[in-house]
Order: sequence, then C-alpha cells, then structure tokens
Amino acid sequence: MKAPFLLLFLAMMASSNIIAAEKSRKPPLTEKQLKRALSHIVIPKLDFREATLREAVDFLKKKSVELRSTAFPGPGYPLIVEDPQFGPSAPGDGDAANSGDPMPSTGERRVTVSLTNIPIFEALRYVVGLSNAKLSFRQDGIHIVDVGEPEPMFTHEFRIPVDFFPAFAREDQLGHTEHVAEMKKDFAAYLASNGLQLPAGASATLNSKAARLTVHTTEDQFGAIRKILATDRPASTFPVPSPKFPKVIEGPPREGVSDWRNAETDTARKLRTIRLRKLDLKDVDLYLAGIQLTKLSIQHDHESGGSKRGVMIRARGQTENPGWPPKISYTADDVSLFEAVKTIADLSDCVAQIDQHGVQWSPRYMEKPSSTRTYLVPPTTAAQLAKWPEFINQETPVPWMKDSGINLLSNGNANYFAKHHYFIVSATAKDQHVIEQANDKAWRDYYTSQKAKVQSAN
Repeated sequence: MKAPFLLLFLAMMASSNIIAAEKSRKPPLTEKQLKRALSHIVIPKLDFREATLREAVDFLKKKSVELRSTAFPGPGYPLIVEDPQFGPSAPGDGDAANSGDPMPSTGERRVTVSLTNIPIFEALRYVVGLSNAKLSFRQDGIHIVDVGEPEPMFTHEFRIPVDFFPAFAREDQLGHTEHVAEMKKDFAAYLASNGLQLPAGASATLNSKAARLTVHTTEDQFGAIRKILATDRPASTFPVPSPKFPKVIEGPPREGVSDWRNAETDTARKLRTIRLRKLDLKDVDLYLAGIQLTKLSIQHDHESGGSKRGVMIRARGQTENPGWPPKISYTADDVSLFEAVKTIADLSDCVAQIDQHGVQWSPRYMEKPSSTRTYLVPPTTAAQLAKWPEFINQETPVPWMKDSGINLLSNGNANYFAKHHYFIVSATAKDQHVIEQANDKAWRDYYTSQKAKVQSAN
C-alpha cells in the first residue's frame, strides 16, 4: 500500500522542481530591451581596417561582456548571437573573399571604420549596414543575417482587453456600422488599418469567444500588436471636456490612475473647483497671503470628512533677496482659487509651483523656468499619436505639435501616454500657452468635424 503513496510523492516533488525551474528561467528579452541594454554601454574607440564582419561582430560581442553594466539582465545572457555563417571559416572562404568574388558570404564581408565613444548598439548597426547585412531581433538575442533573408516567424497569443470589443460595439450602435463583425471576421485587415501590415505567410486569428488572439508573424510586430490592443479605441469612448473633465490638469497626473476622470491631483482639482466669494488682501507679505488663502480654501472646500482640507499655499522660506517676501494688495469677488494663486504670483513677480502637496510661491529668479501640465487631447490627435513612441519629438505626426515652433519637443520633456490620452509637458509658461491654444483649436476642429458628420447623415 505504501508504493502508490511513494510514487505520488515523487511525482509531486518532480512537478514542483519543474515549476521552480520554469519560474527561475528568465523570459526572452524584447527588441526594446536588447536595444536599451546595448545602447547603455559605450566603446571608447572602435577602429576596423578591412576586418571581416565576423571579426567585427566577435569584437563587439566580447566588448559587450567586458563592459557589461546594470542595464543588462543576469550575466551570460546572449545578446549578440552567432549565426551559422559566423562560425569558423570553411576551407577556402578567405581565399574566395580575397579573389574578387563580388558576393562573399555574410561573415567574410569587409568593413573599415573608425569611431570614438559610440554605444555598442550603434556600432553594431553601423558595421552591419556597411556589410549589406541587417540585424534580426529574435527571442534568443540579436542575429546578423543577409539583408535579403526573410525574418523568421513565431506564434504568440494575446489576451483581448475586456473593454476592446465593447468600445467598438458602442461605436457601431451610434453610427449604425458593423466594425465589430468586420474585425472578428478579418482581424488582420483591422491591424492593417492601424498601419500594421502582416507579411506573407503571417496570420491573426481570434478564438470562438473573441477573447484570445493568436498571431503568427515576425518578432518585431508583436510589440506593435500589443500597443494597438491596449490603446486603439473609437472616439465615442473618449471623455468629453467639461467642468468635471478639464482639458488641462495643472501638474503631472496622479500616480497609479487608470482613467482620465481620476487623473488630476487633489491640488489641481481643488484649485479648479474652490471659489472664493470675497478676497481682500491689503499690503500683506506673501507669507501672510499664503496663510489667509489656505484658511479660505478650507472654508470654501465643499468636500466632506477628511477630504475637506483645502489647499496648502505657502511662500518659499528665507532667500538671499533682502526684499523677500514681497508685499501685495489684491481684491477680488467670486474668484477661483487657481486664478487667485496665479494673480498673486504675477503681482509679486513669483512663480507658483503646483504639485500634489500644494502650492509654493518662489522668486522667479530662483526657480526652473518650466512647469508641468497634463493635456487631454482630442480623438483626432490621439489617432495620430497612437503609433508613436511615448517620447515626443519634432518628428511627431501631429501637425500642430510639429509646426508650433515649440522647442521643448526636441528636449525630452514631452510625453504621450496613449492608454489614458495624456499629453504631459514640462515647459515655460509661454510655451504652455502655445500648447494650450493649439490643443483647444484641435478640439474645436474635432467638434466641427463631428457636427458635419451628423449633418451629412441627416
């Protein structure tokens, strides 16, 4: 009787060991991770004189190990993979390469290059390009193959987000269309309409419940498919700007939010919604002005319980400027807290910095000349940016961003998060004004186009 129990115990132990091994096995790196890892390691000097591509790649492989940094995953992971043509030279290979053969094997093609302080990824791409070859990003690392060699295909299964088809079904109801039926019938055509053309021999198939998508295609397309599923939604699902859904949030969005309606910080929301019936400041310094505004914000905060705490408004501590804090006089009736804070900042030649903790007035000369704002973009802008990386630069496909003359787009302080329709910008007040005006115009153009559609349908 003991033997069956022993066999069962051994089977359970073997199963647990397999599970532990699976958990400890690292998943393959994505193309983005491979590029980032190799881009973080810089070679001080690279000098090849008539080196074969095999020799150049072997040198870069060794350097990637020698100069390994925290950007890499665990030690030993093959980032640059040797293909069969990069193995030991076959007899006569070198003679063929030197005998005037117009098309030597990929590994025997010659490169001459001299570069300094170059990331390994850029060096790899450069020497491979000179050799009429290309990089192929695969699950086991980067392969170097002939430029004419087709990319290998793999099969991957994606989970369809729960809000994906319901969003398009709502659009069908409003517009009397059949997008959902068309997408379920031919999902590859839907991907193509989003700019992702599957290569010959690839496929995209939904299961019977349209809850899973099985795709057979090249490795580089999986990331694009994942982004389309996560971000592509029809215009009817977008929040409509209103007092409850502002087009502009002062400061960055609140961390961890998943919906625009909950994106703004408590500070931004209270600055926007709290209105002061009467504000009368006469020749008071900025410290006292902050104390009085804080008290008034609590008094006029209409939230209940622990949320009725107003906004902490304060002036920066002592500075080297003997004229600090300045004195101001400001009187207003039925004014928003935000307008009061901004006006006082202008009167005292200060900058009002707004974050999740409150507002701080600081001397203009002491502060960075920029602030952060979050904009809600219209569906038309979102459609143009949906296929764009999060980092925004001057090559953006959105005309008003590209042509506005705003220098910040090339400085790395503008980001777009497609899933939430956030356009987050750090810029000077002047540039923020240009962006706000351009975004307002984009919303007006969108409303006009929607009215035109209704009129043409009637």
